[in-house]
Formats: sequence, structure tokens, C-alpha cells
Amino acid sequence: MIKNIELEKGAYQFDAKMPLRQAIPLGLQHVFAMFVGNLTPLLIITSACGLAGGEFADLQVSLLQNAMFVAGVVTLVQLFSIGPVGGQVPIIMGTSSGFLGVFNSVAASMGGGVLAYGAIMGASILGGLFETVLGFFLKPLRKFFPSVVTGTVVLSIGLSLISVGVNSFGGGNAAKDFGSAENLLLAVFVLVVILFFKHWTTGFLSSSSILIGIVAGYLAAFIMGFVNRNLIVVNNKITKEFMGGMEKQIIRLSKAVLSRDFRQKKSIFCSMVLRLMDTEEYANDYCNALNLVLELFPEVDRRKLEKELNKYI
Repeated sequence: MIKNIELEKGAYQFDAKMPLRQAIPLGLQHVFAMFVGNLTPLLIITSACGLAGGEFADLQVSLLQNAMFVAGVVTLVQLFSIGPVGGQVPIIMGTSSGFLGVFNSVAASMGGGVLAYGAIMGASILGGLFETVLGFFLKPLRKFFPSVVTGTVVLSIGLSLISVGVNSFGGGNAAKDFGSAENLLLAVFVLVVILFFKHWTTGFLSSSSILIGIVAGYLAAFIMGFVNRNLIVVNNKITKEFMGGMEKQIIRLSKAVLSRDFRQKKSIFCSMVLRLMDTEEYANDYCNALNLVLELFPEVDRRKLEKELNKYI
């Protein structure tokens, strides 16, 4: 028998103060639930522009980190408001999927690349400024946007994202075992856990159904061997060596983007191997350093990485 934990009566009031034992897990649930939705549009756009992987791998990571950071800042502004900016609405702000169709068309018409991504960002800035001005006239304009119009737009966005959910349900587009029984079983398990806690419990457990489903799914994936355990137990010393070089790598790549000179720039995986060889544990041990990086990142092409390393060793 699952014991229900009731939320505080003031939990549903805007200015209410919840105890940390309830506020922290509910906050984490919101972050975990929006994490994929916030990053997916950026992954789609960078892929359409040809900025995913290869020379642009660390640039893409930087953009994803920026997306999460800015989403947090904008969420705080929306919640607490700064003067006329912010509606004091308790929602998480993030990237929008409503413009993906237009952005994909821009990327296709410009042939992708950094210029296409720059054009998309420039259009987004101009669009944001226009929406800011439009916000001052929102009340008189609402009569032109009845519920049937706004509801249809929201429904269309939801329908356009069905393919993303279906792909994730099967294991992801890049999965070699896409649609396998193990992937489908794990997805169904997570779905059942979420539905059970949402509809057959009350109070705190019902409100935390998404978080419980994520945790239960991760534990099940770990037991089924879907989690790369090497990434969990990676040596802290090596991790520091990696991270110390990533910042410099991102700066170098940014300069390369501006100058359009990518031929002499090392990939992040090449830098990892070279930095490992500078540590005491892997001092000039090329084979073990290479094998460790390939073990941690099995999607990396060994032959291409070795060919790139030959330029520096």
C-alpha cells in the first residue's frame, strides 16, 4: 500500500511557500521534464545546418549549455518579473518548437553552415524585438486570437512533435537496435509508472509522477545494461583534464568559425586523447588513452580519430 503524502494547502497558491522536502523534488521534476523539450529544437536546427558532430561537436555542446542557462534566467524573470517584463506566471520558459518548420526551410535554402545558423539567430532576435513591442498592445489584440485559433496552433505544435516522442520510444534515431523489444519494454514500463502514480495516487506522489517515472526508468535501464557505466565511474582526475581543455577548445573553435578556417583545428576527441597523454597515468601511452576515449564515446569513428591523431603524434 502506497502512503499518500499530501501537499501543503498553500502549494496551489502563487505566493505560497512550500517546504524544501517538497519544493526540491517538484522543481527537479520540472527541470527533467523540460530538459529534452528545451534542447530538442536546438539539436534539430544545428543538425539541419550541418553543425552537429565533427568539427562542430564542442560548439554544439556550448550552444546546448547556453540554452539551459538562458532558460533558467528567463524563467526567473517570468516568475518574479522586472518592472513591466515578466508575467509572474509559475512556468518554465525555454526554446520553442513553433518555428522549426520555418528554420528548417531557411537552413535548406541557404545550404546550411554557419551562415544559415547566423541568419536564423538574427531572424530570432528581430522576431523577439517585434514580440516585445507587440506585448504592449496584447490586450486589444486578444479579440483577434480566439481560443479556436490559439488552440489549433498549440495542437499543431503538439502533433509535429509526435515523431520525436515515437523515435525516443523506440530508442532514438541513431540506435542500432531501434524498435527492439528491450527498448519498447523499457518505454512502456516508464509510461505505466507515470500513469500509475498520476492517476492512482494523490497529493505529492501524484504531482511527482514524472520525476518518479524518470528515476524508475533510469534504474530499469541501468539494470538492463543500457547505461554506460564507464561514464559514471570515470576517474575524477581524467575528467578534470578533459574539462580543462574543453574551455580552450571552445574558444579556438569560436575563432575558427569567425575565420572559417577549420582545417587545422583539432576535434574535441582528439584533444581528449592528447591531454590524457599529458597526465601521469597515461604519460605518452597512446594506445590506452585512445582506447579510453573510444570506450567512453563508442559512436566515435576509430579510423578517423587515428588519422587525425597522426597529425599531432
